Amino acid sequence: CEAVVGSTAMSYGSINAPLIGADFLAYTFFSCLQSGMPAGEALRQARLGLAQEMNTRQGYLDGEDQKTLLSFVLYGDPLLQVVPGTSGRKGITRWGSEPPIEINTICDRACQLATESALSQDAQDSIRQVVAKYLPNMQDATMTVSDERAACSAGHNCPNHQLSGKSPANPNRRLVTLVKTFRRPDRSETHIARLTLDQEGKVVKLVVSR
Repeated sequence: CEAVVGSTAMSYGSINAPLIGADFLAYTFFSCLQSGMPAGEALRQARLGLAQEMNTRQGYLDGEDQKTLLSFVLYGDPLLQVVPGTSGRKGITRWGSEPPIEINTICDRACQLATESALSQDAQDSIRQVVAKYLPNMQDATMTVSDERAACSAGHNCPNHQLSGKSPANPNRRLVTLVKTFRRPDRSETHIARLTLDQEGKVVKLVVSR
């Protein structure tokens, strides 16, 4: 193998259209490869494409978006071309100037993570039913709740705090995370679902561990 692209941590993807997180990054990466771009440039364009798309959809990058951009790396030959140029030589593609992307970020981590008590019992039941459609046996998963916010405190370490990131407005959304570890004969598997709720409690984004 001449080049490998993978995540250094758990990655998240969508359960249906539109593509989110690692799924969006992978699709864009392979599309760029098929167009003739070298592997390194294809990954760079995939990162830029994800940042642009999520800024357009949400107005900022949330925790899953930031993790996806940071965790995927390339090992091997960055000039590898799946579709070689007509000259047969490896090509190098660079931007003549900085790409026109203004990246806004938010923080969805909390120094004191709230529990499911922050939600009504009906809301908890509804969330577990939604997740069970895609990840079976998650009805008794551990649930935690945190708020998305533009300003990040210094109580923990996250990209938003490190880079002094901010979004143009308070997102006013809530993140619910369900985690459960399954014991197999030869290993343990941890399944994670992360749901973003709007101000009315409606699920506007759902990602699951890959």
